[in-house]
Amino acid sequence: MNERMKSLADTLDGTVKKAEAARDSVVTSIEDIGKKADVITTQYARSNAAIVFGPLARSLYGEKVVQRKCVMR
Repeated sequence: MNERMKSLADTLDGTVKKAEAARDSVVTSIEDIGKKADVITTQYARSNAAIVFGPLARSLYGEKVVQRKCVMR
């Protein structure tokens, strides 16, 4: 097989694997949707908690926290 055909075969193989992975990741049941929503909500809450409560926690341990102002331009 020449290089061009091998390259096309590799590309097609990669595309098929991506399609199979996408098909396997589709959520089909209500229970799975609820579980996925819980995971997303937990991740969102943790990231926002770090943003909001991170400076507070650091200040409780004696670190000087400088508040930065958000300037809208």
